Amino acid sequence: MYFGTFSSLSSGVVFVLVSSIVLQVLKKQNMQIFNGLFYSGVGIGIFLCSI
Repeated sequence: MYFGTFSSLSSGVVFVLVSSIVLQVLKKQNMQIFNGLFYSGVGIGIFLCSI
């Protein structure tokens, strides 16, 4: 019954945490140019799932 809500909430939390970690690592490596590539991968994944 509530598994869908829990799944959605945990998915959102994990996405935010992983995004934060990836962006920090890219900043440490002085590779901020790949920030957009990281988020475009998420957008492409959402687009492909909606087809």
